[in-house]
Amino acid sequence: MKSTPSSSDEKSARLAQLQAVVDHGIYLATLGDRALAFSTVLKQARALLGADLSYVSLNDGDARTTSIQAVDGVLTPQFRHISMPLGTGLLGQVAESDHPMQTRDYLADSSLVPYPENDAKVGGEHVHAIMGVPLRCENITIGALVVADRYAHEFTAFQVDLLRSLAGQLSAYLAVEDSFATMRADHTSASERIDSLTVELRAARLEATVSRLAGDAMARKITVAEYVRALGAHFEQKIDLLGIDGWQPALVASAEGMLDVLATSAEAIVTVTNPALEGGEGVMARVEVDPHATAVLVLHGDVPEWKREALTRAADAVANLALAEQHAAEQATRDVRELIDYLTRSDQTIDRLSARTRLAHFGVDVGLPLHVTVIRSNHASTARIASALRRVVNPPTLLSEHGDHVCALLPRGASANPQAISEALSAEGVDAAVGMAGPEPLPDRLPGQHELARAVSDALINLGRVPAGATQASMGVLGALIGVDTSALIRVVIDTALGRLLEYDKSRGTSLVETLERYLDSGQRLQETADAMHLHVNTLRQRLTRIDSVLGENWRTPMGAFDLTAVLKARRLTQQSAVGG
Repeated sequence: MKSTPSSSDEKSARLAQLQAVVDHGIYLATLGDRALAFSTVLKQARALLGADLSYVSLNDGDARTTSIQAVDGVLTPQFRHISMPLGTGLLGQVAESDHPMQTRDYLADSSLVPYPENDAKVGGEHVHAIMGVPLRCENITIGALVVADRYAHEFTAFQVDLLRSLAGQLSAYLAVEDSFATMRADHTSASERIDSLTVELRAARLEATVSRLAGDAMARKITVAEYVRALGAHFEQKIDLLGIDGWQPALVASAEGMLDVLATSAEAIVTVTNPALEGGEGVMARVEVDPHATAVLVLHGDVPEWKREALTRAADAVANLALAEQHAAEQATRDVRELIDYLTRSDQTIDRLSARTRLAHFGVDVGLPLHVTVIRSNHASTARIASALRRVVNPPTLLSEHGDHVCALLPRGASANPQAISEALSAEGVDAAVGMAGPEPLPDRLPGQHELARAVSDALINLGRVPAGATQASMGVLGALIGVDTSALIRVVIDTALGRLLEYDKSRGTSLVETLERYLDSGQRLQETADAMHLHVNTLRQRLTRIDSVLGENWRTPMGAFDLTAVLKARRLTQQSAVGG
């Protein structure tokens, strides 16, 4: 029993098989003998599909029959000379159809039209599983390419595609051979046929190049954008990738309209006219990554017919590359999230060597201290914050959604300015509070820096200072209170400075503390404060005089006002912490 290959082994094997098909097509084009071409194709079919035998038939349109022309791996002489009416058996059905067919067990398949004479020959060869692909030239089926095994099974979709590719190559060869025969018979059309053959050859070469580039792209893991740029050089026309859901349109103003044109068409490729395209026209091919992500390849200008099939193949390759790129990005996002979770959790012991090894894996210079940055917003989702942050910070920066905020680890000097980050985010339409701590050289101390950065971000939001960015040091007196806002020291400071006024409000049902805070926040402007509180200026003056009677007039001095402002801010932080805690 064969062992099951791993996904990576299977992928490598499939890439090798696809490359073999491309190489075979190039070699086949050099052959000048039909018998040698048949032999080459049949041997390649058996090798690629692992089949026991293979054979090719050609149709006689007048007699309505199809007859085997060449075989490989056949043991009995009777089988080599099978000829059967079109529509009978599997060979006869494939030879008059336009699509592949297969049977798991030929003689046991009641859905096939029997032909006893040839069925006996099939039994004599001990054939069970058969799969055939029609040979088509100029939209006419001229025969069939078939593989078979001496045991019952179903051929995979990938095997069907491989045989279809070989059949396409053989069909093209036969078409070219027939064309040359016609040219020799009719010299008057020689020039036109040569031109036609040149086009066919260019089309075949372009399709082979598209497939080769796709294989190279998969192997070297180049981006979708790089693959599209490489395609442009071989199509010799401008080519763009337009899309939605994160795909960056090259023609932003007209992309939506062109996508709508393709969405309403049943065709995989359509011609469009649009002034944004070079020459005012072009051809679009649908790129289907998944049901939620559709894009198109646009080839600008007048596109000849022979390039269209290659464009369709290129669109399929782009879809496969995009899907692989999408999966890789999702895995990288998960890996970064797990690493940030590991480095910022305070309920565990962090292994320094392991942490540095994992950081180095993402290109972070472990010799540089790290700034821990917490970004929060009451209006933007963490996904939107993360997306905007990736556009405004320089690599190498690790960032991830982290609960109700986004956490980023920035090496010292790499965009490590919280206010600049906040301003850049605002330019992206995201107003956020950016708290930063560090730099910290030791990974096992990052959890504490994360808590500090989170506290700074919370303080900015609680104080209404959004958008803004800060560190503990840049917040001055308030920064010194961060992290200890629920300690006995802070409670003593608040009680000493405001205790009498708080007690006055409590016993008399007044709101002098609020009045004081509003007045100081306004820069001690009477009219501005009165308007904000919907009071008459005289009423405000009376309240301030009452505050004088409780606290004394020293609070009106610059130093007294500064101290009371800091105490009121600390009290607000303490209240917010109590509500959130």
